[in-house]
Amino acid sequence: MNAVHASIYDPSDDVVNHRDIFMHRPSLVSAFSQIGFQEKSGLVTPPSKDAALELLARKIRQMEAKLNNQSAMLVQLRDENLSLKEHFHQTEPDDLSLNLFTVRHPVRETRTEPGTPMETAVNVAMGVLGEGGEPAYEPHPEAVARILSQSFSYSLVLPQDYRTLTWTLAHRTQRSAQEGHALKFAVNFLISKVHQLRGHPMETVVHDAVLAELIGLAQTANGNYLVQQVIETGGSRARMDVYEGLREHLLKLSNDKYGTHVVCKVAEFADVRTVLVPDLVKLGVAETFQSGARRLWKAVFDACKKAGEMEVFDTVLLEMAGKWAECSTSTENGTISVQQVFETWPSFEYMEPVLLEIMLNISRIANGGWGHFLISKLLSNPRTGIRPMVLNALVESPAPVAIGHHGISFLRTALLELGRAGIDTYVESLCNAKKDGHAPQIVEVAGAVVGPGHISFLWTMLTPIEKNRLKEACRSHVVSIRGSQSGNDLLRQLGLMPSTQIPKLR
Repeated sequence: MNAVHASIYDPSDDVVNHRDIFMHRPSLVSAFSQIGFQEKSGLVTPPSKDAALELLARKIRQMEAKLNNQSAMLVQLRDENLSLKEHFHQTEPDDLSLNLFTVRHPVRETRTEPGTPMETAVNVAMGVLGEGGEPAYEPHPEAVARILSQSFSYSLVLPQDYRTLTWTLAHRTQRSAQEGHALKFAVNFLISKVHQLRGHPMETVVHDAVLAELIGLAQTANGNYLVQQVIETGGSRARMDVYEGLREHLLKLSNDKYGTHVVCKVAEFADVRTVLVPDLVKLGVAETFQSGARRLWKAVFDACKKAGEMEVFDTVLLEMAGKWAECSTSTENGTISVQQVFETWPSFEYMEPVLLEIMLNISRIANGGWGHFLISKLLSNPRTGIRPMVLNALVESPAPVAIGHHGISFLRTALLELGRAGIDTYVESLCNAKKDGHAPQIVEVAGAVVGPGHISFLWTMLTPIEKNRLKEACRSHVVSIRGSQSGNDLLRQLGLMPSTQIPKLR
C-alpha cells in the first residue's frame, strides 16, 4: 500500500531529541516531573516557559499527523473493498482481477478465467455464488427478522415468501425460546400448505421452495420433517426430484442426526429404490455398511422384504462375499450392519452364507472389540438352529477362541450347554496338532493372559484320561509354552514345573 502524508508525518519524528532541553528523552509527563526534581536539587537550570510550550506543540502536531495518516489508510481500504465488490459483478476481467487471481510461478502464471471451474470454486467459497454456480440466494434481513420475531403475516403470503420461509428454516437455528416457537410455527404452516395445495398449481411453488433449500432443510430439526412430508404427500415426480437433490449427499445425510430420517423416508418408495440401491452399491456395500448409511440399508431391507424384492439381498450377498468378518470387527456401524442381516432379512436361506463365514472366523470375531457384540446377538437370536450352530462353532473352531475375556466367556457358555459332547470336541481341538503342522491350540491358549484361568475351569469338567492327554500335549510343547509368564503358570499348575506358590490342578 502506498504511503500517504509522507511530508506531514515521518516515523523518525517519534524519536525526539530532548537533550538540549531535558538532557535525555523521557515521556512528556515524566520529563516535567524530572525537571521539578532536578530544579529542587539544583542539578540543572529549569527550561524556559517558551521551550516547554514548543515541545508540547510539537508533540501535538505529531499526534495529529498520525491520526490523519490512519484516516487516509482507512479511506484507501474502503475504496479497494468497493473495487473488489464491483469486480465480482463484471464479466470482463480488469487489472484488479489480474492482481488478485494471478498465481506467481517461476515458469508460468495462471489465473481464474471467467466461467472456469476455478473461478466458480472461488466465488462459491466467498459466498458470491451458490453450489450450483448461480448467485447465492439470501432474503432480506428484515423478512427473516419478522419470521423469527413472530411478526410475519402468514395470512398474506406471496409466492416469493415461501422461499424466504424455507431459507430461514434451513439457515437459522433457535437462539431463544421465542425463535424456537417461530421456527416451529413456520414449518407447521409450510406442512399445512403441502397438504392443502395437493393438485393445485401453487403446489409447485411450495415444492420448488423446499427443493431450493433441500440439503439445509434435511439437516435441521424442523426442516427434515418438512422434507419428509413432501416425500410422503407428493407424487412419484416430487419424490424423484427430492432424491435427485439428495443423491450427491447420501453419505453425508446418512451420517447426520436429522438427515438420516430423510434418506430413510425416501427409501420406503419402490420408484426411488430402483435408483437408490444401485447408487449404494456403486458407493460400496462394505464401505456403506461401516458408516451411518447402515440405517439407510436397514430401511431398504425392510421395504424390500415387505415388497418381495429379493434381488436386493442377492446383490448384497454377492458384493459382501468374504467381507462379513472384516465388517463385523471393524467399526460399531459395521457390527450393527451384520446384526441387521439376522433381524431384517426374509429367510434363513439368505442368512446362511453370512452365518457360515462368521463361523469360520469365530475366533477373530468373538475376541474382537466390536465383533463380540455380534456373537452375543447370535446366541440370543430366536430363530431355531442359529444358537446351536454358534455353540458348536466355538468348540470346533480351528483357531483358538480362549485367548481373550470375551472368548472364554462364550466358551464357558458353550461347554456348559453342550455337555459331554462339546467337551470331547473341545479337548480334541486343544490337543490335536493342526493339519498344516503347526502346534496345537493349547500352546496359544497357554500364552494368553486368560489361558491358565480357562484351563483351570476346563480341568474340573475333564475325565482322568482327558486330563492326561492335556498334560501330554503341554509336555510335548513345553519349550514353546515356557516363552511367556502365563505359559509358565500353566505348566506349574499342571505339575510340569516345580512351584511352591501356585497350587497344582487335581
